[in-house]
Amino acid sequence: MKICLPIIALVLALAAPARAADDWVVWEIKQAFDPGLVQIVAGTELSFVNADDVNHDMAVVGPDGASTEHGMIKPGDTAHTSFAVAGLYTVICHVHPRMKMKVTVR
Repeated sequence: MKICLPIIALVLALAAPARAADDWVVWEIKQAFDPGLVQIVAGTELSFVNADDVNHDMAVVGPDGASTEHGMIKPGDTAHTSFAVAGLYTVICHVHPRMKMKVTVR
């Protein structure tokens, strides 16, 4: 069976987290964040795209324990947030408590 390299390249590109320059896309899909862990430099913006068929809300808990609420994200919508200070952040969805991710900012 002959494997078509352009199709393999397309599949790999779609499977990898989207990254353009210093910005990242995080997918909210199957009630999870994908990827579940990112390492970025201070000042990087993350875009959170709701690719699910349900609403998600988003809160970012900073290294100091302070939480920043970003509100409800409807299916098909995108929320953006930047990380200015180095440290370990947790992003959570209050609607789906098991939906969490870590962001390490250098």
